[in-house]
Amino acid sequence: MIETWQGAREQADGPEQPAAAQYLCFWLGTQSYALPVGEVREIRAMGSWCSLPGSPAWVLGAMNLRGLVIPLIDLRIRFSIAPAAPGVAPVLIVATAGGKLAGLVVDGVMDVADIAHEALRHGPEDEAASVEARCVTGVASLGDSVVIVLDAAALMSGPAAGGDESERRPGVDREGVSDVAMVR
Repeated sequence: MIETWQGAREQADGPEQPAAAQYLCFWLGTQSYALPVGEVREIRAMGSWCSLPGSPAWVLGAMNLRGLVIPLIDLRIRFSIAPAAPGVAPVLIVATAGGKLAGLVVDGVMDVADIAHEALRHGPEDEAASVEARCVTGVASLGDSVVIVLDAAALMSGPAAGGDESERRPGVDREGVSDVAMVR
């Protein structure tokens, strides 16, 4: 009897939306951040990598990930956060969005947490917003702290979508480095 009632309700209202979604929580400095679990491919220690001359300052370089060349994005530089204290070993979150892969360099990974949809407060969608603001999906309360939920696609977007073109690594100017570095 309950199954029949529930099935009838789903047909009338459409499929029920889940009350919460899972997010991988990590930190940069003292601030907590999160990415949807569906955008995270793996978590690993930093391996060997090479720099990419002419790339934006926040593109640390590129690395070989089992035959795929992926860019490494330093989120501390991307968000204008001071360098980590000596002795902090960075962690690499391999994220995927829009068919592209990138390694996001963070200070450490905490846990996977459920964040209720109604607990996520979305910021204004402003095209003139800073790069940092465009990378933020929303903010949520998680226990005693506040976690900033990020959008992997916005994090991986090239300088054309935001960022300071004048802040490039020295070397040969390589137009289209985001296309070279981003695996499709």
